[in-house]
Amino acid sequence: MSQRRILPDLDMSQWYKDYMAHIGFAEQPPARWDQRAHSMQQKGLVVSPYIKAFMDRIDFNGIATVLDVGSGNGVLAMQMAPLVEHVYCLDYSRVMLDYVELNARAAGIENISTIHLAKEDDWQGKVPQVDILISSRSGLDADVAALFAKFQRYAKKHIYYSYLVGGRFDQPVIAERLNKQQAPYPDYIHIVNVLYEMGIDPSLSFVEAAGRLASCTDEAAFLKQMEQQYGQLEAEQIALLKDFFEAEKSHFGDAKYGMKWALIDWPVPSSMG
Repeated sequence: MSQRRILPDLDMSQWYKDYMAHIGFAEQPPARWDQRAHSMQQKGLVVSPYIKAFMDRIDFNGIATVLDVGSGNGVLAMQMAPLVEHVYCLDYSRVMLDYVELNARAAGIENISTIHLAKEDDWQGKVPQVDILISSRSGLDADVAALFAKFQRYAKKHIYYSYLVGGRFDQPVIAERLNKQQAPYPDYIHIVNVLYEMGIDPSLSFVEAAGRLASCTDEAAFLKQMEQQYGQLEAEQIALLKDFFEAEKSHFGDAKYGMKWALIDWPVPSSMG
């Protein structure tokens, strides 16, 4: 690994690890994603502007195999499968992978297989080397440099990765009203800086997408999402949220409540692939 430094006394990889420990980062338990899998499946395999932008970034020339890390219910895998020989979907939610298999069967796609592992698990002997690895909206990790090094051991040609711009999945205006402010995650530029220190100069582009509030079509769905985000709510907080919903529900699909994603990709160094 290269020892390039942005500043002589600054180790971005260590800073990232320390910061994630400081804010108490922990992966959500698989059961949480098992629950979310059902609602994701109900929305269907929609090719959103984000999915289209991610697909447009990928060069499939000469690509036979793909590993989709954090595949969810397979919305990207279903798009990639007709373009390659095989797609491996890796996820720690068994229910998500069940939906991958269901969706593939329904579409008559036979070149998708699933791997029930977390990205932090030992992949040795369980995950094949592939031409390209993708990690779409699933790249939060306690040690991102170690994660990237792992990715590079399993991808022979290229890695495609996306990361939330701004480091926040919640809406600060709501958190402030509830007095439940949360520390942001590191921003995308910290990810780029970690890669720089690893000797990698990635390509970078951005795509804007609808935020989580866009799916809240009624008050009950909105309150459920807020409880998932902030935990149990008191009566006074629920009243504040109901007022907010009535005032802002028509704007939930607007850019001010949207998300912006950094699409980061790089060729695997020849010494790794």
